Amino acid sequence: MRLSLDTTSPDNANTVIIAAAIIQIVGLFQIVDGIQTVAMGALRGLKDTTIPMILALISFWGVGYTLSVWFAFNKHWGAPGLWAGMGIGLGVIAFLSTTRFYFLTKKPKKMLQRALK
Repeated sequence: MRLSLDTTSPDNANTVIIAAAIIQIVGLFQIVDGIQTVAMGALRGLKDTTIPMILALISFWGVGYTLSVWFAFNKHWGAPGLWAGMGIGLGVIAFLSTTRFYFLTKKPKKMLQRALK
């Protein structure tokens, strides 16, 4: 299946402008989302779920949602602002969950005991 957008049609002019503005943000979003997904899965493997859930709540709703609304409506960035705000929130949780995994696995004996509980 191939999806294409007729860039010569005047009906699609606004869609092309919006798509061009967010495509790079969405690409970076996917990479950061992959990092976050792997880190959260690794933490679940260590049976560490409560703190990551709280970190995700703060990152997505506290940082991501707040920045999305601010960028989109206060800064008048529109759709790219929504994506940028959520991307930053995703970046925050990717950083926090990766950092948490690093510190939890720094001591192998303690990590093994935690995983076997």
